[in-house]
Amino acid sequence: VLFLAATVWFSLRTAWYFRHGLFGVFAGAQVFALTICYAHGKVERILTQTKNLSFWLLMCGLVAAMEAIRRREVNKGSACDKTSIPSCRFAVDDYG
Repeated sequence: VLFLAATVWFSLRTAWYFRHGLFGVFAGAQVFALTICYAHGKVERILTQTKNLSFWLLMCGLVAAMEAIRRREVNKGSACDKTSIPSCRFAVDDYG
């Protein structure tokens, strides 16, 4: 249950940070999809089905990537343009 709450929390943080742009809309839709998946999982055991498990793992991977992008934008310390889609390319300069 804690893992489910953590994925929704990180998705909400990303959606709130990029709330004025297209990336925030995508993150909000992801929160909605995860919430529906988790609510449906309470009714029946959907994660035992291969297609639902692969969807859930894909969404968890997206949550992790979006949280990494959000943290990179926060750590830049600059006034980034939150209305545009952030760059998903990780440069060598980011890691030293």
